[in-house]
Order: sequence, then structure tokens, then C-alpha cells
Amino acid sequence: MNEIGFIKVWRDLLGWEWYKDPNTSRLFIHLLLTVNFTENKWRGVIIKRGQRVTSYRGLAKELGLSVQNIRTSCNRLKSTHEITQEPTHRYTLITVANYDKYQEKTKEVTHKVTQQLTSAQHSPNNNIRKKERKEYICIPFLEFKNINLSKEEFAKLKDKFPIDYESRIKGLSNYMESKGKTYQNHYATILNWSRKDEVNQTAAPIKSRLKEL
Repeated sequence: MNEIGFIKVWRDLLGWEWYKDPNTSRLFIHLLLTVNFTENKWRGVIIKRGQRVTSYRGLAKELGLSVQNIRTSCNRLKSTHEITQEPTHRYTLITVANYDKYQEKTKEVTHKVTQQLTSAQHSPNNNIRKKERKEYICIPFLEFKNINLSKEEFAKLKDKFPIDYESRIKGLSNYMESKGKTYQNHYATILNWSRKDEVNQTAAPIKSRLKEL
């Protein structure tokens, strides 16, 4: 969900029957933005282009809507064949029907985007902070798919915390899920939490001695 890029939004959407339904149209556009742009693998399952793994609860948190709102909007989108769903006991696989029709990849579009990016990089008036493009990985041992770490960041955490790197990553994931929190950089957040733990562990014996005085 954090990848750099864009989607196409067709003007035909203005005449779509759910366009004036704020929850349903918002959900559909959100799905266009968040489904896979390229095929990848998650927990041994191939997630194709135009698909994403999620849940009603997860979508509700992402959009600030109720679970019932999401369920109703999903049913409306299914009724008009905008999406299909494959539910399991743990998650739901949502497919945007005709995704390639909405987001067709063409050489012309790719060429224009490349030209725009090249022009922006060399523009003397470009004050936008350049961000390193990261390839985020799927972390198989997480229950909630809400942690973004690059291959390099994941390797660094394993090196820094060889014994409990998994529990540190899970701790952040569970906290974000339970509190509805978001962080800009998950790798930096884990490091920051670890430093605070070290400070607290160092301070604990000192506080204990002070109480004895």
C-alpha cells in the first residue's frame, strides 16, 4: 500500500451506478489503489495482479468506516460484478474484476512516466525530497499484514536482534492492529522501541537502589 505509483481513473466512473454512494465508491477506489499491481506470493498463496488479502475489519480501519458499512459496500460491488471474494476462516481474498481494463499497462504510458520522472530528477526547481525506492517483503510469521520492511531492513533486524527479532516485529504488528496506529517507517520504529527498552532496563536497577536508600 506504500508503493510509489499511480492508477488510472476513467471518466466513465461518473456515470457508474455506485458513484454517488460515498462508501461504495470510496471502497472501490481504495481497492484499485491497494490491490496487487504485480503478482506475488503470500503464505504460500499466489496473490495475482488485481487481488489483495484483507478482511472487513481491516478495510474498515483503513477507511474509517464500520464493519457493517464495508460488508454492505462489498455486497453492492459483488452484485454488479465489480469485485469477487474468496473468504476463508482467517482472511478474504478480494479480486477487482477487469482490473487490466482499468489499469492497462501500455508502452506509451510507461514512456511518459519515465520522461516525467527523469525531468523531475534533473529539474533545478525540484524541492521534493527524493525517497529511496524500497522493495518490501512479505513476512510469513505475521498474523496481520501491516508491517513494511525492505529486504535490507529485515536482514539488519536479524543481525541486530538474532534471538528475538521475530518477537520485536510481531510486537509492533500486534500493537498497530490493536490500537489502530500507523508509523511512517517501521524499521526505525522497532529500533526506537529497542533503544527505549535498553534505557528502561538500565534505569531499573538504579531506581531500585534509590528506593532502598
